[in-house]
Amino acid sequence: MSHHKRLVLLCIRGLSKFQPHLKGIDEYLESFLQSDECKSLDEADKIFISEVLAGCTRYDKLIKVVVDGFYVTDGKTFLKADYSLFKVIAYLVMFRLEELGVSHFRRFINSQDNIKMYKFLNFLYDEANLKMWIMNEWFKVYERTFVQTNIISPMLRYQDEMLEVIHQLKDKVENKSQRKKSSKASFTDPKPFSLTKPRPRAVPTPEKIPLLKVFKPVPKSTYSGPAEREAVEKMRSISKQKAEERLLEAERLKFSCATVEKSEKTKNAIKKIIREREEKEMFEPLKPAPVPSNIHEDVPIKFNAAAILREGARIQKEEEEVLKRLAGLEYRRKRKRS
Repeated sequence: MSHHKRLVLLCIRGLSKFQPHLKGIDEYLESFLQSDECKSLDEADKIFISEVLAGCTRYDKLIKVVVDGFYVTDGKTFLKADYSLFKVIAYLVMFRLEELGVSHFRRFINSQDNIKMYKFLNFLYDEANLKMWIMNEWFKVYERTFVQTNIISPMLRYQDEMLEVIHQLKDKVENKSQRKKSSKASFTDPKPFSLTKPRPRAVPTPEKIPLLKVFKPVPKSTYSGPAEREAVEKMRSISKQKAEERLLEAERLKFSCATVEKSEKTKNAIKKIIREREEKEMFEPLKPAPVPSNIHEDVPIKFNAAAILREGARIQKEEEEVLKRLAGLEYRRKRKRS
């Protein structure tokens, strides 16, 4: 296995195993690079793998536009197991082509299957795809200036060299098919019908989420009492205040001769009458009868058959416990002597 093929394979495995809902990308990269698969790599290779995995995760929405569109149009015959492979190649073309260079990038392409790489790169660098719907879909995800300066411009700058790589891949694919045909017996070559090629399926536009209707707010009068009740309460408090003022005024202006307080002589007479009435109502309490003497005597209890059996079982159980305790004491005494 070549060095470049191994790097791509490790990127594919790391991307397939990554689960963003369980771990963050930094924590996952640290554990993945310490696994047995990556122990033999040098520091530069580990940095390359970590940058590819982090970039594929960061620009996942942009890369998915290309890969999903490829599977809808030119990549219908490829398996979903190659999804991570196409994501890695798409990331290298979109973001790392200027850094790697076409000659270094060609080594990654040559380490993979020629048919897959030819189909994918031909789809990506097709002007009907790149400059039309792919670019429009990228504008929906990121700002126009970012897409133009960081993705479209570097790809178009190396477009001629990449088209040369695509033509070389096409020659390899056609040479393979011719070699296979020449090795077999000569048969009549069927020619396809000249049918109109179907148009590539457009990426479906997302459906608009219906907005909720704007409801009128609840009126404040719902949480407040009626105005009539407040007016009645206000009038009631005013009337009560006026009545209290009039009472205080009447108390202040009453005649001093009309005192209702009783004299000391009258108070003493009332107390004497109450005392005499209470003395008449007093009575002697009844004395309780003494307890009968026969209650303290021992009255014999007559047992029935069931009571006799229970009593006998209880006595037998107590005797057995006493015998066991004596046997234990005898055994301990013998052991001490021995």
